[in-house]
Amino acid sequence: MHWGGIQVSIDRPLGTFTVADLRPWQEVQALLPPLSQAQFEELKQSIQQDGLRIPLLALPDGRLIDGVHRHLCCQTLGIAPQVTVLDVDEAEAFRLALTLNLARRHLGHDQLQELRRWQ
Repeated sequence: MHWGGIQVSIDRPLGTFTVADLRPWQEVQALLPPLSQAQFEELKQSIQQDGLRIPLLALPDGRLIDGVHRHLCCQTLGIAPQVTVLDVDEAEAFRLALTLNLARRHLGHDQLQELRRWQ
């Protein structure tokens, strides 16, 4: 399967971690602004109403490639999230994390330029 131009394997179990071991990938999070409180509440309300529609993406060691805010919402709501483990190297996972967030976030010009520099 291709995801963002990357060949990935998603047919493996969670690996050696549990949902409790999921954690933000600090290097990725340092580049991305957090959601505002209003955006977070809107996301949380959506998940509460409709469930988690898009699984979290994680590396085999539990670092989240995508879905940090969805994960926080699920924790707050007491919902066990769906997790897809991507068996890709770190550079590809990092690029995917930025690509996915560039496509979704409402970022300013300077923020977009900074993220594109890392791709």
